[in-house]
Amino acid sequence: WINAFEALPPPGTPGPQFEAPLVHADTLVSGKSLLGAPSVVALWSTTCRGSRESLARLRELNETYKMRGVRFLILAADPSISRLSTFVDSAHVEIPMAHAPDLEAFDFSDQASDTDEYRVLFALPSFLVLDSRGVVVARSGGMLSDSVLVSALDSLTRGEGAS
Repeated sequence: WINAFEALPPPGTPGPQFEAPLVHADTLVSGKSLLGAPSVVALWSTTCRGSRESLARLRELNETYKMRGVRFLILAADPSISRLSTFVDSAHVEIPMAHAPDLEAFDFSDQASDTDEYRVLFALPSFLVLDSRGVVVARSGGMLSDSVLVSALDSLTRGEGAS
């Protein structure tokens, strides 16, 4: 058995490569588009209560750290982009949100164990902090771990992290 936390990309590994359309924009966001600045990627879903509950804190962190050059991105695993678009409008989501119904690029569970007997996708919400080179420096699975994210972001924005 592996736990959902182990399924997230571990610190020190390159961030997963992905490409997803931004909600309300005619553009794609990708792992490569995050290069050049520290980033927080939230793996998320409107159908997940924990994801919705984390939105207020994500907004606060975005407000605090965008002044320091940190980019925030929410990748939503919702199956319907129209439902996601409605949620973005009704919840007044200012953080860029992309429609990513298949988050398998973020599932590293095959690297967490020597056997393939049991495979589990990570829990939503989950959060990754990437340095400016796109390398994972911190991860938080399940509910947002303020201490993990804030510590990593403070380190990166002070120039102490692997950026």
